[in-house]
Amino acid sequence: MSACRFALSAVLAIACTGPAPAPGARIAPGEGIGEVQLGMTLAAVRAQLGEPSGVLVNDRIGFARFEGSLEVVLTSPEATLLTDDALVVGIGASEGAEVEGPAFPGASRAVVEAGLGAAPDVVESLEYYPIGLSVEYDGDVVARVGVIPPYERRQAVPPMTGAGR
Repeated sequence: MSACRFALSAVLAIACTGPAPAPGARIAPGEGIGEVQLGMTLAAVRAQLGEPSGVLVNDRIGFARFEGSLEVVLTSPEATLLTDDALVVGIGASEGAEVEGPAFPGASRAVVEAGLGAAPDVVESLEYYPIGLSVEYDGDVVARVGVIPPYERRQAVPPMTGAGR
């Protein structure tokens, strides 16, 4: 979960600007936002959305900002650049994104919690749902939404396992 929290925190920490995507792009927790899905390659994202308007890469974790207030977090085989085979591990939408789903920028906390309940995992300003969704509020209004892989909540830390190399 900590890698997901880092990636999503980064998605939500970098402001996205630009024209809104096609109205009604669907936020599907644990899957994607509109045309962008978890597990896609950067090449596939570019084919759907065009070239990113901004890119930041640090130690194989990359952030690509696209028009429509969307940002994608990717893992890359290269430490300092995003390659075409980099994989999407998180997707964020911020103010200006015309999206719909269980939580979306501009929605009230009351609307989100009526549909999803209170978030079971809260880390600073980010609220996480195991279905693969994160929400950041500005007061009681959703400022940003992130889609991450679903996760299982555990009371105890599981034992470490090898990478299987």
